[in-house]
Amino acid sequence: NWLKKAVAVGAYRVQRDWVRGMVGGYSFPAPGGALAKLRGYMAMLAGDCDAAMEAYAESLNTLETALVFARLGEDMRRTGKKDEAQAAWVRSLSMRPWQVNLLMRLHDSILTQPGVSNILDGGLAVLLYTHNKADDLDSTLGTLAASDALASSASAESCIIRVLDNGSTDGTADVLNKWEDTFGSDRFRVVGLPV
Repeated sequence: NWLKKAVAVGAYRVQRDWVRGMVGGYSFPAPGGALAKLRGYMAMLAGDCDAAMEAYAESLNTLETALVFARLGEDMRRTGKKDEAQAAWVRSLSMRPWQVNLLMRLHDSILTQPGVSNILDGGLAVLLYTHNKADDLDSTLGTLAASDALASSASAESCIIRVLDNGSTDGTADVLNKWEDTFGSDRFRVVGLPV
């Protein structure tokens, strides 16, 4: 349990060598497949899909878990093994059917061709809320302005942006004014709360 928590902290801090050393040097008994699962996770984060698939397969030889099947499927998809990836995702979903994100991933994998992006019919609403995060808000709105979703929507009705400002006291108001000028008042609206 503590090793798993250490791996999560190390992954969050992007200290892969430290985590590899911890997992590789772990000499105490561990539940079957647990160390292989952690090795697979670290390989996946490092972008080494082949090492991740090997470690996940080792883990699954001992204990089959929905999480490992989901991650194995992702690595298979990244290496072009679309059918195998879908089979792994189906296996994961059979164990934990409430994984909505994985179900949508499987759906997209089945219905789309590699490199093709399908845009859904209908409009898009982007809803943001903020409190004293002017720099983050500015960055988010800048990324949104450059996105395909906004570029492909000619009219304000096809993509609207609403921002709820929870009584910010920093430079949030200036950021919102700047982006309202950029997006236009038909597309971009702010709801300001006093607190």
